Amino acid sequence: MPDLLLKSTKPLIRILGTLMIGNALFMVLLSRRWYETVPGVQAAGPFNAHFVIDIGLVYLSCGAFLLVGAARKVPLLVVAGSIWPFLHGVFHGLEWLVHGIPAASALLAEGLGVVLPALAGMACAVIALRHPETLA
Repeated sequence: MPDLLLKSTKPLIRILGTLMIGNALFMVLLSRRWYETVPGVQAAGPFNAHFVIDIGLVYLSCGAFLLVGAARKVPLLVVAGSIWPFLHGVFHGLEWLVHGIPAASALLAEGLGVVLPALAGMACAVIALRHPETLA
């Protein structure tokens, strides 16, 4: 495996964890604003504060698992923090297959905000499991 990829794993885990926690705080503390400003979210249905906060709390826990896993050098915590975002990204990809590709702004938001981080997180989890030294 290329040395650059191995050296990039821990910093990428930290970035993903931080972004997830930031998104989580936005969802939990400013639910309505999150719903109104993130492209494509309104197309999924009417605002439901309970739902937005629930998902925000999932992002909060996943981000925490990623950051703690990286800090404590525990690959299984990185895996735990990557599973839900990965499944969430797969679900969005399946929706694209079934319902068609969303409008450009929603595609960009979903692609960069959901699918790409999901794939990157799972890649980091696999690398951390196979090469625990990347968390050193």
